[in-house]
Amino acid sequence: MNPISAIIIDDEPLARANIRQALKQSSHWHVVSELSSSAQALSTIASVQPQVAFVDIQMPGLSGIEIVQQLTSAKSSPLVVFVTAFDQYAIQAFELFAFDYLLKPFDDRRFQQTVERIEFCLANADQRQEIQRHQVAYSAQEQPLKRLVIRSVGSIRIVNTCDIFWLRASGNYVEVGHRDGIHLQRVQLSFLEKHLDQSQFFRTHRSAIVALGEVAEYRHGNDDNGLVVTRDGSEIPVSSRHRERLFQRLGIA
Repeated sequence: MNPISAIIIDDEPLARANIRQALKQSSHWHVVSELSSSAQALSTIASVQPQVAFVDIQMPGLSGIEIVQQLTSAKSSPLVVFVTAFDQYAIQAFELFAFDYLLKPFDDRRFQQTVERIEFCLANADQRQEIQRHQVAYSAQEQPLKRLVIRSVGSIRIVNTCDIFWLRASGNYVEVGHRDGIHLQRVQLSFLEKHLDQSQFFRTHRSAIVALGEVAEYRHGNDDNGLVVTRDGSEIPVSSRHRERLFQRLGIA
């Protein structure tokens, strides 16, 4: 494998050292630059053209989010891994098609998973181009999402939103139930609610979204809550606060 070039952008010396040391565990990684502030980030990335950027979010000057926002429309941009002590930025990070989001302090196993996924992606040019195409498209996008890009070790799956039955929150992930099975998307449910077509999807519960066209049945519960059964047989919770609006959307009010 050819050496993989990386840049580390973090205002904390210890944080930069931790990433640098973790990358040394893989002999074919090469750190081409380290920056302690965001001031020279864009010009340095343009100059050294790293394949991967490990970026802190909260820094003086431009935040990591703002740096990456300016990179998404570029014809050639690095895969971005956000490394931060704060989890509240995950939604914005994945809006920008960040490759991964690592919380400090990360353990060796979690970091190695990220490294392996990056290596697989970079070894498959078509997948790297697919990610980049989505980044560029998203930077200009105002329409609802038409597809989800679901990344896992060894694969990148494209799921058309028209093939989705339901979505359920699962920790830091969302379970996506679709025509070809169930897959985990590392993003928050609130992000998907914001970017899916509101005429086709409905938030039935704080932990669930359903495709209205896939609802086959509504069942009353023992209290004010209930559930819908989708055409794939899944049972999706419906909270009392969403029930009346759901009935209206389904035309059964």
